[in-house]
Amino acid sequence: MSVGSKSTSPLAAVLAVNALSSALCGLALVTFAGTLASLFFAAPFTLLGLDAAGWLRIVGVGLLLFAADVLYVARRKLHWRAAIKAIIAADFGWVAGSVLLLVLAGEQFTGLGAIAVVAVALAVLVYAVLQTRGLGQLPASGRT
Repeated sequence: MSVGSKSTSPLAAVLAVNALSSALCGLALVTFAGTLASLFFAAPFTLLGLDAAGWLRIVGVGLLLFAADVLYVARRKLHWRAAIKAIIAADFGWVAGSVLLLVLAGEQFTGLGAIAVVAVALAVLVYAVLQTRGLGQLPASGRT
């Protein structure tokens, strides 16, 4: 379940940056949902009873929870391979979801909104790749 790698490892540093950027994005989405909705979406919409600002708040809260989890894993003295793999999977999932969002609903975004989605997806892709490399550099353990 865990391997003996100190939390000051390069992997822990990448996880910490991932947590910080996720927390900042989440906080921005929760705090400025209305403003960001008007900047990012071409027209107001309602989906499943929520407007754009409501969806941004939900994503923001999810990012805050994700950030807390990632920070917890980053600060542990022993890294849990399974937890790190889950974080990596979530990051790759975010990237895939971003691509799907732009392919299926790209017309809903303003230019700035599309740029924001792409920029965040690229940052998350970098985190996922660096975390994957960091995981590969951890000492092998009988448990995963």
